[in-house]
Formats: sequence, C-alpha cells, structure tokens
Amino acid sequence: MRAIGRFKGWAAVAVVLMVAGAFAQDRPKIAVYVTGDVPNNEKEALGTRILTSLVNSGRYIAIERSNAFLAEIDKEHVKQRSGAIDDGQISKLGKQFGVKFVCIAAITPAFGDFQVSARIIDVETAVVVFIGESASPLKSMADLARVSDQVVKNMFGGQTMSAQEYSQGPTTVSGDDDRPIGGYADSESKRNNSIQQEYKTMDVFYDEPDGKPRILKNRIGVEIGGIFSPYSYYAGYYRTDDYMDTAIHRYHDASLGGGAYMRIDMVFCEIILMDAIDANVWVSMPTGIFLKYPLVYGLVKVSPIMGYGIINEGSFNLIFGGRIDVGISEIAYMRSEYLYRWATGYNGSSLKIGGGLDIGLGERRKTYLRPELLYNWISTTDYDGEEEVLRSLQLRLGIGYKWGGNLKTVQVKYKPKHKILSAGVGGFYDNLYGNRGGAYGYFDATYAEVFLGGLGDDVSFGALAKYPFGSESVKVFPLAGGHATGPAFFAAFGGGIDFNMQKDIHLRSEILYNYHRLEGDFVTIRGSVGYRFFKTPDLFQYGFRL
Repeated sequence: MRAIGRFKGWAAVAVVLMVAGAFAQDRPKIAVYVTGDVPNNEKEALGTRILTSLVNSGRYIAIERSNAFLAEIDKEHVKQRSGAIDDGQISKLGKQFGVKFVCIAAITPAFGDFQVSARIIDVETAVVVFIGESASPLKSMADLARVSDQVVKNMFGGQTMSAQEYSQGPTTVSGDDDRPIGGYADSESKRNNSIQQEYKTMDVFYDEPDGKPRILKNRIGVEIGGIFSPYSYYAGYYRTDDYMDTAIHRYHDASLGGGAYMRIDMVFCEIILMDAIDANVWVSMPTGIFLKYPLVYGLVKVSPIMGYGIINEGSFNLIFGGRIDVGISEIAYMRSEYLYRWATGYNGSSLKIGGGLDIGLGERRKTYLRPELLYNWISTTDYDGEEEVLRSLQLRLGIGYKWGGNLKTVQVKYKPKHKILSAGVGGFYDNLYGNRGGAYGYFDATYAEVFLGGLGDDVSFGALAKYPFGSESVKVFPLAGGHATGPAFFAAFGGGIDFNMQKDIHLRSEILYNYHRLEGDFVTIRGSVGYRFFKTPDLFQYGFRL
C-alpha cells in the first residue's frame, strides 16, 4: 500500500510538471531590448528586471539566447551609426532568433527623474500590441525594481494572463472594417486591436525640456494678445486755423490704456500686423514688415532689424534698429529693443525695455503663453519739428504657436481629430449708453476670437485672446483683448463658457468688462450659437511619448 501511495505521489508530480511544461510551451517567447543615454550596466539591469516582470506576468517565457540576441542588435546599431534601429529591423532579428515578441524599453532623463517607457511589438507584423510607462529617480535597485514592475503593470492594465488562457490558442475577431485580426482570446484580441490602432511610430517636432532658454531658440511662430497699460503718459499737440493763422496747442495727460497686438515670426522675417494702444489717443507702436538676423552668444541673442513700417502715425517708411534678448531661465527672459524711423521731415523712434515668460503648454510645448511687462517710450516729430511723446507701462498677455524644433522618431498616441475653427452668431447686451442690445457674429480659432457686431449706426469690432480648458462637453475660457465701440477703443477682460450640444454645435455665453479712461467703463453680456467646421491637420493630431 505504501508503495502504491508513493507511486501515486510521484505520478501526481509528473502530471503537474507535464501540465506546467505544456503551459510553458504555449506561452510565446519574448526578448527585451533597452535604449537610452545611460550606462550599459544600468540598461542591462533594467532589461533583466523587465524581462523578469514579463515572465512573472504569466504571459511570456524568456528567450534562451537572450545575450546573443542583444549582441546582434548592438552590432546592427554600430553598423548603422545613425541612432537606434527601428522596430522593423528589430522584428527581423527577432524572427531569426525564434521569438514571437520583442519588448523595446527606453530610459529618458526628464526634470531630474527618469521616464521609462516600453512597448511590445509582434515580430511578424512589427505592430505595437502593448505599451506602458512610468517615472522614477532610479537612485537604487529598489527604484529600478519598482519602475520595472509598474511599467509592465501599466502595459496590461494591472491584469495578467495565465498560461491556460494562452493555451486556448489564437482566435479571430472582426474589426470595424470586417478584416480578421489574430489574438489570444476574444477580449484580448479586441484590446490588442485597439492598442494597435491607438499607437504608432512617427517623426515629430517637439521642444524637449533641456534647460536652455526658449527665447533663444529660433522658431517660426504666430502670436496674438492683449495689452493693458496701468500708466500711460501722452504729450502732444493739435493745430487750429483762425483766419489764415495756424495756432499750435500743446497738451499732456496721464491715463489708463488698452490695446492689442498680432505678430508672425519667420526667424529671419517678422511681420507685425498690429501693435497699438489707446491712451486717450490712438498710438501705434512699430508695425510693418522687418528683416532680422538673430545671433546667439551664450545666453544672449542679438537681432539686427531693418524693415518698412510706421511708428505712431504717418506713412510707411524705412525703420532700422535692433533687439537684445537675455535668457534668465528656461522660460524667463529680459528684452530691450530700439527702432528708428527715418523719413524726410517726419522721424520717430521707439524704445522697449522689460521682460517676460515664454511658457510652453501641452506635451510638445508648441503652444505657448507669453506674459510680459514692458516700458515703452515713443517719440515722433513732424515737418515743423513738433514732437509727440508716449511713455507707457504695459502688461501684455499673448498666446501663440511655434513650428519646428527637434525631429525625433517616437512612439505616439493617435488622437482623434478635433475641430479647431468655429463661427457663430448671437446677441449682446451692454450698458455703455444706457441699456441696449444688438447682434454680432464671431470667428474662433481655438485660442483667439474676432467679432463684429452693432446696433443701429454703432459698430463694434475687436479681437480677444483666450485659453479654453475643461471637458469635451463643457469648455471654460478666460478672455483678454480689446475692441472698438463708438468713438473709442476699449480694453476688455472677462471669460466665457461653451456647452457642446450635438456633434459640432455649441452654445456660448460670455461676459466682458470694458474700460476707457474718458468714455468710462461698462459690461457686455453675449450669447450665441456656433458651429465647428475645420478639423486639425495630421500635424496637430498626435501626442507623443518618449
């Protein structure tokens, strides 16, 4: 009986080992390859730990000749001498070594920590089937173990798959286009299909946080914003004719002011479409088309400038001068600019001194917010030598977008296209001249809004910068800019809210506080219905992961 019992015990162990071996054979083989600008021993340690986590997940078994596989990849890397080899080449090498999947991990230093991202590709199709990421200071082996486990956990959504699930074999699932998609169980196949459609590899431009001042980087960009002047001093004159005698009357005044600006920067050419302030009189700061040649010396950028435009008033004439930008930190800078307008009998000059912030927004930091504090001195003389002077302290807030940057091949998350342009019509109420109402229409480009409206003979038009945030159903946005109503140009500040109704139709409600020193202040309340009609081009529809 004891012999029979011992036989049964050994038979049970044998069955368990056979089943475990069968399950292990059903699991696909995987290898791990690590890239990044870190020492090789750290990459090897991370690769070993990720491989351990993948095997412990119950989904894969390790390749027998892992070191030989990695050595072959490194050999191919050295042969190319052009950066890391791509997924297709790694897939080709994976087939040679008999692996089903390859996990490619990348270590990227960022903001004092390390971003660890990993993706698993199917060597037969070179398609990414899983992707995950995490961050860690990586100061100890404990940090390395934690971040490796977290990356693998994020790949699989916190779930693991047993060998028994793999033993069920591949199944076929129909996608939206009725093409068969292979996988390991229906739910897993659908998940893989979703991930394959969500992620892809592409070349993108981005501004990597490298600690260098953003103001010193030459980029193509467009910017629009508003100006608020808590102090503006104007000294000028006007002429009167009395029985053939011309009299000159001088006056000066200090007041609040407001205005707006819009500029396009093409690195070696700058177009200033508008840069003006209303301080009891309308004063245009340097506006026109200017050539420049930016030269960077350490933390200083010097830009000689020459072009054709106006300062204050008059016709377009030759303008020349220069600008100096000093980078204080990655986002902070100081700026000084002097421009001189030369014209026969009508000269002018403009001096700006101050500083600001260039704050990159979003993952790629191409959209930016620019608050500035500037002191601006403008002086012009006419044919008779009479002088006009404007001295103003200006608070500026602008928003813009920059093109260009560093081109890099990255794993990207595909985002659905969004409508970025919209237009609408509605009604408004204000109390400028008693209680009154009217109609208006607007055009919106996500971060800027222009509008035109009126009541009777009174026309209102202007431009506002905005920054929307919130959910897909409700968007809230602050507003800043200016508009002309009646006899004056008013500075305007406020906010609004969009309610998404159906598809691309939305309701918009806005409230603005408007100020002018002479005309006074008033409140505008507006309501409208709008329609989004332009989708983002492919250039803007990707977010990225390193």
